[in-house]
Amino acid sequence: ESIPWYCDVGPNDAYIQEMYSLYRTDPSLVGPTWTQYFERLATVHSRTSGSSNGGASVGTTSQVRAQSCPASQAPSSSQTGASQLGEVQTSSLNGGTSPLQAQPHAIRVGQNHGYYTAPATESGTQERVYRMISAFRGRGHFKANVNPLSRGVMELPHVDDINVDFYKFSDSQLDQFYYCAGLGLEEQMTLREIIDELHQVYCGSIGFEFTHLLDQNERLWLQERIENRFDEGGYRLTKEQRIHRLRKIIEAEAFESELHRKYVGHKRFSLQGVETVIPMLDTMLEEAAIEGVKKVIFGMPHRGRLNVLANILGKPLEEIFSEFEDQNINTALGSGDVKYHMGFDSFYTDINGRVLDLYLAPNPSHLEFVNPVVEGIARAFQDFRYGKDRKVVLPVLLHGDAAFAGQGVVYETINMSRVSGYTTGGTVHVIVNNQIGFTTDPEDSRSSVYCTDMAKAVQAPVFHVNCEDVESACWAVKTALDFRNRYGRDVIIDLYGYRKYGHNEGDDPSFTQPVSYSEIKDKKNIAQIYSEQLIAEGVVTQQESDAMLQEFKERFEVANIDNSMKTLIGEGCAVHGRLKEPSPETGVPAERLQQIANTFVNYPDGFVVHPKLKKILDKRVESLTSGEGIDWGFAETLAFGSLQLDRVHVRLSGQDCGRGTFSQRHVTLSHYEQAGKYSPLATLESSGGASFEVVNSTLSEAGVVGFEFGYSTVEPKTLVIWEAQFGDFANGAQVHIDQFISGS
Repeated sequence: ESIPWYCDVGPNDAYIQEMYSLYRTDPSLVGPTWTQYFERLATVHSRTSGSSNGGASVGTTSQVRAQSCPASQAPSSSQTGASQLGEVQTSSLNGGTSPLQAQPHAIRVGQNHGYYTAPATESGTQERVYRMISAFRGRGHFKANVNPLSRGVMELPHVDDINVDFYKFSDSQLDQFYYCAGLGLEEQMTLREIIDELHQVYCGSIGFEFTHLLDQNERLWLQERIENRFDEGGYRLTKEQRIHRLRKIIEAEAFESELHRKYVGHKRFSLQGVETVIPMLDTMLEEAAIEGVKKVIFGMPHRGRLNVLANILGKPLEEIFSEFEDQNINTALGSGDVKYHMGFDSFYTDINGRVLDLYLAPNPSHLEFVNPVVEGIARAFQDFRYGKDRKVVLPVLLHGDAAFAGQGVVYETINMSRVSGYTTGGTVHVIVNNQIGFTTDPEDSRSSVYCTDMAKAVQAPVFHVNCEDVESACWAVKTALDFRNRYGRDVIIDLYGYRKYGHNEGDDPSFTQPVSYSEIKDKKNIAQIYSEQLIAEGVVTQQESDAMLQEFKERFEVANIDNSMKTLIGEGCAVHGRLKEPSPETGVPAERLQQIANTFVNYPDGFVVHPKLKKILDKRVESLTSGEGIDWGFAETLAFGSLQLDRVHVRLSGQDCGRGTFSQRHVTLSHYEQAGKYSPLATLESSGGASFEVVNSTLSEAGVVGFEFGYSTVEPKTLVIWEAQFGDFANGAQVHIDQFISGS
């Protein structure tokens, strides 16, 4: 009977190598199942390599694969305890299954930085240590101290295997040394040290979700950063950096409290309870400048927008006050919009003179609909201003917790993040999680444990962060930015906080959440918590902290005096009539049309067109020569090409728009005999024409229309077209049509 040869051990290389090393030292260290496996493996190695030495070294696990490890003789799923380790994903190159490929709770081993899943039925204490480490890496977030509230909040699930008692260690074992699977700086630590390290790393102010990532390099990179952040050489802020972050959190809190005092009862949608957003975003800009980012594009709802405008984008306080007092030029012109919907442009310059161009997109009260607009703007800047370099233009989206879980446009946007026609190289998402949606509790606003669970569908890592730990929040955003720039993926930061007042400042939240608000009313503000921490550590004195607060209050009062005189909008900015041009020349020379048509019959060498389609295309070119029978699809194609030759870029997107729903367009051709596509109009760019891009979109209307609208706002000489597959499909994009396109 032939033996099925096992082809791939996937992410478990290092575990097998570690087990083999222990086996070579003493077979009793690995238990009978692995002993039998390695004995058979040595026999197979001897047979396949022609060695007469039955105990020949197997070498590295990459060699094990090359020398054909028999899958049928590897420990079975019952022997490895897969059923006790939760959901297991298994696959092999030959389409079969591998009991070794248990990924979700895999953990790093020693210097090899590989992954393994510990067998559950082996009796050794070392195996239980491995299982415990794996559990904390995968599910320690359920035990993390991420919630600044203790009353009236949504409870997280109870998970047995992140409680040390589950493993039934004896007191005598606590001070014995065990391999720690790469945790910490030492190859071995005492069990007591391992337990302490796991709680410090995985159950502190940040809860980590990253073991769902399929890419081993991404998992390992995150694991390194997470587990080394407290070690020497890990994340360390200088004294000056800590003082700067204190200043930013003081400014964030003082901005809200001073507005609350000055404009009693005015709606401003305060950031209080999650003010940590401000030092986080400031840290992100600081790091982005260092990493070579040139432009940052923000999208956010109304919650905290005024604070971000003032303390991140640097919008003058005078102008913000003028909007509160209806003194702004927008009021005189009758814009009809409110101050917490407004956008803004500015620049950020770091201490070394590096400059970032900042833009906050305007957004109506339709929560989350600005998300795809921001992505479209970012993509267009990447395409037209920065040579399609995805790293240098950074989209940053702020969300509310209830809206992130509840609004379908969020998923439509995230689903585009890895699609070639829409990717922007990753987005940093910050969820301003005040654990409430107006008056609705989390239990009533989502079915998932976390508001972020949907994002795991696109392999996005998630950091759940306690807003009262400012420095952990800053570490999280730095790590998120590093991950985005390295791997081009979205990253989610779920900033747990609370809402100090009601949904707006006129609401009484105790009507609906009396228990949690009885706790909130007595809480210290975050600036006070961080100030007391730095005072206790000798970083600042009480007098220095008080001086920062007083400095901001003085700026506030000076701005208040001047607010009627200041605006950055400019006076009389209406453009009615200024863009009117004489009737343009609409004719196109025949030879130019022929140049366009020829791209549909002159194919790259070796490219084979579908025989039926070739007849259609040949007939179209002939119709141009004869001047008879030019169909609508071909006329549209000629129009696109003529614009390109006039240096107007063309981008066409929509469902199935490359071929056309009714098989009428055919601007993207598929190779008839093998994989490959050819875009005839795109070849005009090499002849001095502008670009042509046709994108078969995701099956989405709202997300795609929002993206294309954003894309259209960047480069004036671009024709951006979204095609509704059928006319009433536009209904799915009605918010963008009404609030963005019609209002432009």
